[in-house]
Amino acid sequence: MLPTGVIAVEAGTFILVAESGDKLVIAPEYVSYTEGQTVREALIASGHTFTGLENDWVTEIDGVVGNYTRSDGNGGFDLNAPASEVEFYRFSEDANSQPSDGLQQLMTAMAEYKQKAADVQTAAKTAYDTAYAQFVGIDSESAVVLADALNTAVSEYENAQTGTQYRVTFTDGTNTHTDVSIAVENAYGKTWTDDGDGVLELPADDYTFCINRDGLWVDGQISVS
Repeated sequence: MLPTGVIAVEAGTFILVAESGDKLVIAPEYVSYTEGQTVREALIASGHTFTGLENDWVTEIDGVVGNYTRSDGNGGFDLNAPASEVEFYRFSEDANSQPSDGLQQLMTAMAEYKQKAADVQTAAKTAYDTAYAQFVGIDSESAVVLADALNTAVSEYENAQTGTQYRVTFTDGTNTHTDVSIAVENAYGKTWTDDGDGVLELPADDYTFCINRDGLWVDGQISVS
């Protein structure tokens, strides 16, 4: 409870995951907490539902019943512990829910993926889907491999977007028009729009484009190399 007019300010985050049987109930994601909050309070404020959390014995998460155990990254399970002391928090049906070092790396990679822009997520979706499908029951070494694959997929796309840019000029063969709207989109949904000079700076890739003026348009595909 906070006095009227006082806004709770985020103090930090930890990564949460929940598993039941052979499926993920909550895929790894960041949970925010405010100054002084306990793990229990942060979980209650997370937007997920934890039946039995108030009694220290969780029996249902987001409507999925399970024989849940719980642990932070160091093996602690006290819900009244300060959230600021926790980096990872895992619910599972394993006898010991403490996430291995490899699983912590995979949890981090998957939680980071969720923070990325839509086009980055689309570009790395295959690697994320593989990690998602194999997460439950994975051993530590295999988790590291999947984490590396996901991080690589994300970084390769991001590096390509911030790397060498090539000038692409749109003309009718003789003139460059400045009174049209030009939009270009890559295969992952990222868009670029002309600022009025008929020239776009684009990384090497394949694109669709649309040139529009007064309700008339022409569209097509280009490859920038």
